[in-house]
Parts: sequence; structure tokens; C-alpha cells
Amino acid sequence: MNAISNIEALAGGGMLLAPRQNRLFWSSMLALFLVFVLVAAAGGRFFYEWEHDKLHEIARRQAPSVTAVGEPSGALAELTAKARNSAALVDEDALKAILFKLTMVFLVIMAIFSFLLLLVARSRASQFAKLLESQRNMVFALANLAELRDQATGKHLERTRSYGVILAGEMRKLPKYRQVIDDSFIDNLYDAAPLHDIGKVGIPDQILLKPGRLTAEEFVLMQRHVEIGSQILTRIIEKLDVPLPFLVMSRNIARYHHEKYDGSGYPEGLAGDAIPLEARIYALGDAYDAIRSKRPYKNPVTHMEAVQRLLAGRGSHFAPDVVNAFIDCEDKLLELYESYQVYDEVYLGFTDARSDDGPAVAWSSEFEVGVELIDRQHRELIDRINKLLAGIREGRGREETFALMRFLQEYVVEHFQAEERFMLQNHYAEYAAHKEIHDAFIADLDVLADTLASTGIDSELVVNVNQKVINWMVAHIFMIDKGLKSCLTGSAGAPPIGNGPGKSC
Repeated sequence: MNAISNIEALAGGGMLLAPRQNRLFWSSMLALFLVFVLVAAAGGRFFYEWEHDKLHEIARRQAPSVTAVGEPSGALAELTAKARNSAALVDEDALKAILFKLTMVFLVIMAIFSFLLLLVARSRASQFAKLLESQRNMVFALANLAELRDQATGKHLERTRSYGVILAGEMRKLPKYRQVIDDSFIDNLYDAAPLHDIGKVGIPDQILLKPGRLTAEEFVLMQRHVEIGSQILTRIIEKLDVPLPFLVMSRNIARYHHEKYDGSGYPEGLAGDAIPLEARIYALGDAYDAIRSKRPYKNPVTHMEAVQRLLAGRGSHFAPDVVNAFIDCEDKLLELYESYQVYDEVYLGFTDARSDDGPAVAWSSEFEVGVELIDRQHRELIDRINKLLAGIREGRGREETFALMRFLQEYVVEHFQAEERFMLQNHYAEYAAHKEIHDAFIADLDVLADTLASTGIDSELVVNVNQKVINWMVAHIFMIDKGLKSCLTGSAGAPPIGNGPGKSC
């Protein structure tokens, strides 16, 4: 149970820090603003009374000769009255001028103070967002502890969180869910998903890592992971003055993603809409990934067989609305799963570099040829591959595949010409073989383009393009293009492309 206590202490303490710091900051800003207003009001009142008294003293001194001897009469009385009225008018006009000046000064100071407050607030908001992001990353890293104990499900977190986003995006099209599933719901679902099996940290290794099927007694112990996960997240939430929405959603998913729509699931036997929506959505994505994936006790199955099994569970295991949404977007889940397989088998087979946010190709010195133009073009291709992978994770695989195909048709011409000029200029010994590989890739690309033009884009084409470009990146850029470095051996730097013959290599 030490692991559970550590997760609660680290995650709860970190999550508690940010809201308290933010409230303290804004409380301090409010207090400072009130102090400023009070000081400005007191200063304005003092200045007004001081000027008022000064003007009255001036007015009093202006009529001493008139009022020096008794009460005036006749013309003298009329003159005295005019003098007093004039002094009063001067006093009133002067006070109005003073009030106007005070108002203008106060407004200017308020404008300056507000501008400074806005700058501080923007800076603070940026810092607070970074703090929250770092705390989320900390929680997700802790969630990985459970997955790292079971290497077979190490990538399960990444895939299932994306399945949830795709399914929720499809369900929000229905009037029933339009007001419930908004951008905030989907963002929180994405953040919450990695914590769904955090309770597995409390399951003994001999059960969690057993290479065969569990016995009835072992399965009962395995079922406890939903309650353990719920307890961990509940304790973290209780430490927060204001519960973070994604943590509340995480607790619901952790506790209820093994409930079944007909009430035959665990731990509480909830049925129908009594199961939280986020748990209903996640349950299907979790099941799809488990069905398709290889385990020590079972072989992987095809996408179509997984679809049939999920359809068979409609209304019993899974919510009908979620299954309907799955059928409408099942091709996107296929593209996502298969793309992960290609990425894992091809790219990760040659490098240990990985992204914490799903599959992505990380540029490194291993890709560098040493020729600025060629390296820049390789970077551009890798950026496009990452954009495709990100699009597939978000359910936009077809749009990004179409964009990548248009890019490649221009890219290969420019890039291959640059490489071939460099090889000819430096009398590269493998030029003919290298150019043959270029020509073969162009021919394969033409076949894909013809398929796109004749039949349109489908999931098979998305996966084929993904596989083609990642295979090309590893087999050609990562391996074959390294041979071009031999042209630079012993030279001060890369010879310019297209400026006459270089040395032989």
C-alpha cells in the first residue's frame, strides 16, 4: 500500500498547491486594489478640503475694508453685497475646477493601475496554466506506474484516451448529448482516461502479471482495482478546495468502467443511465482495445471481429447510444489502432525515442545527413508525419492523409532532385542504387494517388499511407541516407548543392 499512499501524497499535494496559490494571488490583488481606492479617496478629500479652506480665506480677505466699520448702508451696502457674491462665485468655480482636476488625476492613476494589474494577471494566468499542466503530467506519470508493471498494456493508455475523444465527438452530434458533451467534456475525458486503471497499483504482481487466465478467486481480487482506484482519486479530490473536473471524471471512469448497461457489471451493479456517461463511453473504447490486442492468454483479433463482438454486447454490456456512435466512427478507431501498430513495429524497432502524448517521430542526430538542405527537407517530412499521426488520434486521419498525399507529390520531386544533385556532384558510388529506390517510391506513391483518385479515401488507404511514409522514413532516411555522410568525411562541412563537382565519396 506504500505505492497508493505515495500517489495520494504526491498528486494530492501538487493539485492542492495550484488552487491555493491562485486564490492567494487574487486575494492579494483585490486587497491591494481596495487599499489603493481608500488611499486615493482619503488623499482626494484632504486635498479638496485644503483647497476649500484656502479659497475661503482668500475670499474673506477680499472684503475687509467694506466690512470694517459696522453695518454698511445705501451704496456701501450694495457694494458689500456684490463683493460677497463675487467671492462666493469665485469660490464655487474654483472648487469645480479642483474637483475636475482630482477626477482626471484619479482616472489616470486608475488606468495605469488597471494596466499594470492586467499585465500581472496575464503573467500569473500563464504561470498558473503551466503549473496545472505540470501537475497533470505528474498525475499521468503516476498513473503509468500501474501500466509499467504490465508491459503488454503499456500503450493501452495512449490508445484508449484517443478512442474516448473520437466516440464523444461522434455522440455530441446527437440532440440528446449536444448540451452535455461540449469541448470541456471532451478535454476532461482526454485528461481523465489515463487514470482509469490506477487502482492496479494495489493488485499483487502474481495476479496482475499472470501469463494465463485468472481463476475465479483471482478474478475477484483483480476486480478490487476499481475500488482501489476510486479510493485513491477520492482522497486526492477531498484535499482540494475546488475539485478539478478531470479528476472527478477520472474517479467515475476508474470506478464504473466495468459496469454493464444491463446491471450485471461490477462493483455496484449499476444499469442504464445510472452509469456515468464518461464511464459508458470509456468502457467501449477499453473493450475494443482489449479485444484487438494480443495478450499472454489470447491472440489478437481483426477489426471486423471486434466490431461484431461489440455489436453483440449492445444493450447488455454497452450503452446502445455508445455502440451506435462506435458504428458511425469505427473506421477512425481502426485507423488509430493500426497506425499505432505500424509506429510501434517500424519506428520504435529502430529507436527508443517516444512521445508522452501518443505516437510521434522525434528528430535527432541519428537522422542528420549533414547537408543543410537535405536535413531541412527531412525535418519537413517528419513534421508532416507527426501531423498525420496527430490527426489520426483526433479522428481526422482521412483529412490529414489527403493533405499528406498532396504534399508528397510535390515534396518527392524537390527532395529527390536535391539528393541526386548532391550525389552526382560528389561522385557518390551508390548513386544508381539510391536513385532506383527513389524511383520505386515515386511509383508506389503514384499507385496510392491513383487509388485515391479512383475510389476515394478509406481506412485502408490511411493505414497504407501511414505505413508507407514511416517505412520510408526508417528504411531510407534513418538507414540508407546515412551513407551520404561518407561524402562529408574529412571535409570542413557540407559542399554546396549545385555549385560544381565535389570530392569523390
